[in-house]
Amino acid sequence: MQRVSALVSCEWLSRILSPQTQYLRVLDGTWYMPSSGMDPKAEFAKKHIPGAEQFSIDDCTLPHSPFSNTLPTPEFFAEYVGERGICNNTHVVVYDNHPQLGVFSAARVWWLFRVFGHNAVSVLDGGLPLWEKAGHPLCSSTAPSEVEKQEFKAELQPNLVKRFSDMTGNLNTNKFQVMDARSKARFLGKVPEPREGLTCGHMPGSANVPFSTLLNDDDSERARLMKSPEELVKIFADSGIDLSGPVTATCGSGVTACILALAAHQTGKKDVGVYDGSWEEYAQKATEDQMVVCNPETASAG
Repeated sequence: MQRVSALVSCEWLSRILSPQTQYLRVLDGTWYMPSSGMDPKAEFAKKHIPGAEQFSIDDCTLPHSPFSNTLPTPEFFAEYVGERGICNNTHVVVYDNHPQLGVFSAARVWWLFRVFGHNAVSVLDGGLPLWEKAGHPLCSSTAPSEVEKQEFKAELQPNLVKRFSDMTGNLNTNKFQVMDARSKARFLGKVPEPREGLTCGHMPGSANVPFSTLLNDDDSERARLMKSPEELVKIFADSGIDLSGPVTATCGSGVTACILALAAHQTGKKDVGVYDGSWEEYAQKATEDQMVVCNPETASAG
């Protein structure tokens, strides 16, 4: 298995991408919140990187799960990625097409591959918006591509996944630090959760590291790109996270937590776990004493 960078640039991909590049597979991992009204498959048909295959986070999930984006079985994942022409020797580059962010749901796809033992996976820094802005070619097509199915062997890496029992057990043991990728307003319960009916709040003892703070603003010289490793280390430290110890990331439904894991990976911290069910599961299963419950109607604006 070749060693690859977790983040690659648009310039690098543009140089290496060609129909003859057999060991490389580009995936469009675009995903939107259900409330956005956006359809990833329709957006993919409008424009995507030439030769890219679509990776649907909604489709590559555990069937019949009561929660969003639940980790599938190794067998399900192996079948799904094999149908997209990926084998264990493939270097996978994944991007997304979020209108304001250069790294979003692609980090979830990156994490899924790593969870199933495939480390030759990279995220395109800046995503499709930066690729398009740089003048690189785009394709549009509604016809399914013809890809030769490959054999992919998936092996679960349990150290990278946390379950509900791990999170509640940690409330007493404090074996690992917990960082929450949601916005400060959601973490503090100053705004309702986007998923209707969920209790607002956070896990006791968790630190808030909004994923957007790890990305450069549009008006910076490195717009849409992830911040430098040195900047990332400082952000984690300022949030109370010691990267020398065990760390687990959480969020709303297990997507943006993976951005925290990717950012930590950029600093050399490659073993951050992700709570797959995240707040969507935790808020429905935890008892009142296992949550810091907040009410958006009474939360302080300070």
